[in-house]
Amino acid sequence: MKRWREADLVADMPAIDQIWREIGWLEDASRTQHVASYYAGGDTIVADVDGRVECAVVVSPGVVAYQSERLSMAVVAAVTTSHVGRKRGLATELTAAVLARAGASGYAVSGLGMFEQGYYDRFGFGTMGYESMFRFDPADLRIDTPFRAPVRLTLADSGDMHSALLRRQRGHGGVSIEVPETFHADLAGVDDWFGLGYRDGERLSHFVVLKGSDEHGPYRVRWLAYENTTQLMELMALIASLGEQVRTVVMEEPAELQLQDLIHQPIRHRILTRGGDHAGGQSALAYWQMRILDLPACLARTHLPGADIAFNLVLTDPLAALLPDDAPWRGCAGEWLIRIGANSSAVPGADTSLPTLQCGVGTFTRLWMGVRPASVLANSEAMEAPGELIQQLDQQLRLPTTRSGYEF
Repeated sequence: MKRWREADLVADMPAIDQIWREIGWLEDASRTQHVASYYAGGDTIVADVDGRVECAVVVSPGVVAYQSERLSMAVVAAVTTSHVGRKRGLATELTAAVLARAGASGYAVSGLGMFEQGYYDRFGFGTMGYESMFRFDPADLRIDTPFRAPVRLTLADSGDMHSALLRRQRGHGGVSIEVPETFHADLAGVDDWFGLGYRDGERLSHFVVLKGSDEHGPYRVRWLAYENTTQLMELMALIASLGEQVRTVVMEEPAELQLQDLIHQPIRHRILTRGGDHAGGQSALAYWQMRILDLPACLARTHLPGADIAFNLVLTDPLAALLPDDAPWRGCAGEWLIRIGANSSAVPGADTSLPTLQCGVGTFTRLWMGVRPASVLANSEAMEAPGELIQQLDQQLRLPTTRSGYEF
């Protein structure tokens, strides 16, 4: 029996707000009004326990880059369950339901930020590539690019900042959430931040938002947007100028840079600062996941050089087992004829003359995005295919590292 209903974003907000405070997502009660903004423009469903909302899941419309193409993405922006609602299977049921709704609505893919590896695999999600995080002294940045005096940005500029994020240059795997209210709520939920940017006439062209802490840092780059590498380098020069006071900046590596190339003696700095409050260095973590919802749509946007590869795909999708029989969409499991090349395609069916690849949708998503080669996935995940097909896929699916460029 279905245990969820459509959210009433007026009547249900006090209970949803209580959940946010209960699970530690909202520490400052004065920011209650921003929780409602987080759900605006999204698809939200809730589950009641004894007449009160104890679980809420929202999907926000987004876009992800597949090389130069753009695909619609259903972003699972928040899965919240109160302590009263835990261990009842509510989060599982509601997450499966919103994915089914997204699939039925025509989204190509879905994505989310994971709290731990493995939990969302049961919904068919596959982990994307590592995001590199750097800690460095901004005074050590070797940048000769001149920079202009920036304009100061406040919460009142959140709409302009969100528009700049949507227009920004994105590498493979770059994500944007299209709802401005969600970004406004994210920004409002960060303490001690300041924004600096540049306007091209009235339009905000590029900017950086940093979260401060101590007088000398660390300062954390929370958002970064630019339309070209010239603007990126101006922002990096601006960050370098903080080095007169700030001793540590923490930021994710932009897709267009190997950040270590710009840091003076990064290995020496890491050794000298090890164990301190301003320790330098680099770490890597894969913190977001994605899954295909519409396989034909995803393959239609796939344009790769080299000879075409044709094969059968026997695809499994664990989401189907989590959905009721009357769900509007039940995943993309089945037999598919796949062609990968300049004009790729996926159509239902099978051809006995072709080799066959068998795997789950999360694994195929990782393969298609180029997160790991087929030869690696064949060893680390439940994927089976003839050796010759594995070699062909290794040669064909050589894609840039996925970089989301947008915290979600």
